[in-house]
Amino acid sequence: MLRSLVGSEMCIRDRDKKARLAREARVVREKEAAVAAEKKRREQGQKHTESRELMEQMARKKANEDAKKKRAQDKAWKEEVRAKVAADKAARFANKRPAEEGAAPPEQAKSPEAAPAAPKAKKVYDKCTVMIRLLDGSNQKVTFAPSDTVGTVHEHIRGLWGAGMPDGSWALANTFPREVYNSPEAMAKTLLEVGMVPRGALAVQRL
Repeated sequence: MLRSLVGSEMCIRDRDKKARLAREARVVREKEAAVAAEKKRREQGQKHTESRELMEQMARKKANEDAKKKRAQDKAWKEEVRAKVAADKAARFANKRPAEEGAAPPEQAKSPEAAPAAPKAKKVYDKCTVMIRLLDGSNQKVTFAPSDTVGTVHEHIRGLWGAGMPDGSWALANTFPREVYNSPEAMAKTLLEVGMVPRGALAVQRL
């Protein structure tokens, strides 16, 4: 009888030990799984952060490159306009100088019988060419009448862009000398009054 009781007690102890070891093993596995999951989550978070930083860096780089390209285009366009204005002035001066050199000196031309010379008539242009600088950096050469107004050019550009450029969001500007035409009085000025005859340049700028 005693032997039987001892054997039963040993069986119970052995069973309890196995159950305890099983629980401890399960706890260890659960901890290891939790550590692995946390490690994976951190790795994924780090990759996401690195990817976002890389995209932001690429976006900043592209924005800098676009701004640099825009500045270079603006500089080239301004230089082109200045060169055209200078060439036009030089051509007018060259045409005027031979006429002055070929004219007789005042002392020789004057005689008691001769009538006073009529003043030289100023050349009248019936059209003018305006180089328009658009917001996308492109240029458009358009011919207008000298009596057309800045508002006429404004309507021409609005017809090109339509709803993409609502009124009040942009205006025309003279690059040399600098002047922005964004008032009714300015829009009513003729192209002759703003120096676009026989040729000139206007730029579209955002307000």
